[in-house]
Amino acid sequence: MRSKGVFVLVLLGALTAYHVYSPIPNNIEERWKLMLTDSFFKSLSQLAELSEQVGLLDFWRVMMFITFAERVVPVSDERVQVADEVFDGVEVIVYQPTQQEETGELRRAIIYLHGGGWCLGSSRMGPYDLLARHMVTDLNAVIVSVEIGTGTGASKLQKDPQQHVQLKAQALIYPVLQALDLNTPSYQQNQYMPILPRTLMVRFWSEYFTSDKSFFRAMMANRHNNHESAALLKFVNWSSYLPDSYRQTYNYSAPPVVTGKSPVHSIGPHHLLADPRASPLLVPDTTLRLLPKAYVLTCEYDVLRDDGLMYVTRLRNVGVDVTHEHYPSGFHGALMLTMWPTDFDIGHRMMDNYVTWLKQNL
Repeated sequence: MRSKGVFVLVLLGALTAYHVYSPIPNNIEERWKLMLTDSFFKSLSQLAELSEQVGLLDFWRVMMFITFAERVVPVSDERVQVADEVFDGVEVIVYQPTQQEETGELRRAIIYLHGGGWCLGSSRMGPYDLLARHMVTDLNAVIVSVEIGTGTGASKLQKDPQQHVQLKAQALIYPVLQALDLNTPSYQQNQYMPILPRTLMVRFWSEYFTSDKSFFRAMMANRHNNHESAALLKFVNWSSYLPDSYRQTYNYSAPPVVTGKSPVHSIGPHHLLADPRASPLLVPDTTLRLLPKAYVLTCEYDVLRDDGLMYVTRLRNVGVDVTHEHYPSGFHGALMLTMWPTDFDIGHRMMDNYVTWLKQNL
């Protein structure tokens, strides 16, 4: 057993060394640190692929190593009180100030849903714990940090008939908002970028819908739309919703509609591709205009950049107040790279700017 562990470590080390010299744009800060970080992610991904192919562990169980490696036990301290709770069957961690002020006023509350492609990550990871504590102390707020697998999106909460609390604001950090067009300019420009290459994002999407590998191949080719989802392509037409500077070197071509017997029709009778609970950008303007003011963070070197940009445009078109913060040298996942050994300056700036907006708008 020990020899197997040594072999895995040696193989992972070799793959990491192989990937160290991956090309990274010159304007990205701390390039060598990102090269090393990304080489580890790529190596782990290749190891996960190999493990699945030889029948050891499936891809996602190997990728969960990242979650386990950064896992912490959130505990109370002199400033923050921490408690594990279950809300309507959903595990959450509740953070609140240790000193309870008797002002008679309601305290700010934030529902935080972490990233990870709906199958990786945990609210118990060190960076998310750090962010929650930062929000508690800076905002004097209660933070409800939700465990994985519960879905995201202010549009979902706002439309839920069981939801009786009026949301005051929404904050989206490099969000994923649509699965209909996986060939937007940002998907093309950043298909090999850290930390989220196009192949991995498409895999997140395909396995969110189905375990059918043929559907993954259809999504990779951007040939996965059925008649129902195709009718909604107008809501994610990037030639209409992206600023000129982001689309001038790309030519828009609507994704084709697949008919007949194909992987597109194997994902069940509910036509999940067209479900706005999976792709919030698919809701009509009449729904968008009901949403609260928004903060949207996007990064230049991120396949999801254009999802965020289209959301910003559509919200502004219907009169929703939007603060859009774009990081020209940013990359996906930077907000969680705030602890040693993956401690990036841009991650701390993102966290500080995000919390500052919350302080001014909650």
